[in-house]
Amino acid sequence: MSELFGMIKMLSSKPASPQTSPFASVKTARHWLESMPKTSDYDAHHAIVEGLERFNADTRGDVINRVKVLRVMEETGLPIQARIIEQYLRNQDTLKFAKQSLWRESQMFWNHLSAAFIYLLKQTIKGDEKDRLKPWLGELTLKSLHYTAMCIRWEYYRGQRPSGLIWRRMHKIYRMAEISGVALCEMNIGNGPTSCAKEYVLALVLDLSNPPGFKPREIFMVSGMLEKLGTMPVPEIKLRRKQHTHCVDMSAPMGAVKLEDRWIQGRRLRYLELGDVIEAIENRATEAENPDERLLYQQFSRVINRGGIRRDGPRMLRKGEVRAAEGLESVLAVLSRDEHKQHLMSDWIMRDESREGLGFVIQGEVNLPIGRLAVVSHQPGEDSWKLLAIRWVRHENGKTLVGTQCLSRHPKLVRVEKETPNQKATASGDTGIFVPLADTSQGMSSNILLPIEMYSEGAKLIMRDGHVTYQLQLGEIAETHEEDWVRVGFDVLSREVADQLAA
Repeated sequence: MSELFGMIKMLSSKPASPQTSPFASVKTARHWLESMPKTSDYDAHHAIVEGLERFNADTRGDVINRVKVLRVMEETGLPIQARIIEQYLRNQDTLKFAKQSLWRESQMFWNHLSAAFIYLLKQTIKGDEKDRLKPWLGELTLKSLHYTAMCIRWEYYRGQRPSGLIWRRMHKIYRMAEISGVALCEMNIGNGPTSCAKEYVLALVLDLSNPPGFKPREIFMVSGMLEKLGTMPVPEIKLRRKQHTHCVDMSAPMGAVKLEDRWIQGRRLRYLELGDVIEAIENRATEAENPDERLLYQQFSRVINRGGIRRDGPRMLRKGEVRAAEGLESVLAVLSRDEHKQHLMSDWIMRDESREGLGFVIQGEVNLPIGRLAVVSHQPGEDSWKLLAIRWVRHENGKTLVGTQCLSRHPKLVRVEKETPNQKATASGDTGIFVPLADTSQGMSSNILLPIEMYSEGAKLIMRDGHVTYQLQLGEIAETHEEDWVRVGFDVLSREVADQLAA
């Protein structure tokens, strides 16, 4: 994300090229765009990214003409960007290098476009030509907000949370929209009419869903669904305690949070009533014919309703080294007490602890997707493990900072089998992870981790734990994890002990 801020700074500091710019007029810009490589979408996209970089670096010329030239580049570039995104989503499970290259190309496109519109918006607010630019104020504000939100969204695609700096920029742009009176002015972008208020709230709602925990195609689906919902609530200055559900602090480097009693009136606080949005998402889930799509929307609405996934509780500093294994395959090997598991282990350094989870420091920059499962040892030398889910990752000074939620302090491998109407259970079963939670005061209950093919809501399963056999009825999915595993709530229908002596 630092590229965006570097570009914006560069616009006022880089010396102009002595050569005539191809972006001196709409006519020369169109001629340059027509000369772009036509060998592939990737080559054309790369050329337009370089063109936007050159446009941003040379700020000479009539400011109105620059707005019109940028419009032409935007109109040409967006369809190509859409095709590059389609290629990126298609290559998720095949070509790793292509996926990384396409992500980077798209990231640069959004960053350059955002930087270009923000620079012009600044000229509209306090530049020498601000009077001439007044008719363009609404469009420049809206597009600055829209493309900055796309930069934020693109960070989610690689499992990262955006920096606090870009959230501050989003808040500042929307505040400008409020002050200048253009927050509710509508124009068409993408899927239809939108406004600064809608773009701002879309970004806040998407962030509440913990998008780094979803796959890129799922984020793409959810984003498109949100954009088509039509109206969105407008952020309000005055708190209505019985109506408002969420709040955003426009002076804070973060998105919205669920409204709580501790929030009070403040000049930079904005309040949102997201009940209708959550209901609309739930209706989409009900209407969806595809089971995966229905499940995605259900998970999405639940996370928003509980206010996202954040570590807001008090933290205590902790020191010490633990043995850790991350990724489903490694977690299963460790919990099975595989004697050859040592190569799966690595050293993590404890950083802090809260009621909900643990913080760690890992040497080097490690790629850990949000939502990935991990286990850490209770004490060095003991074969006792905590099951964790990774909630945020940040790289600083050659180290990786990791925040985790503790799912269970006593996870246990179990055997799970589908129950059918004509027989107790199928002959073949599968491995599951029983996730007991002793403290349910946080609103959580014991869960079970299963391969997704074992799950359907309301289905009955047999869970075998040594000499004890349980009949379970599955509830809602709490979370989807890597490799198509799901964490599910359940009710215990019966318990049977095969060997009374063992019990």
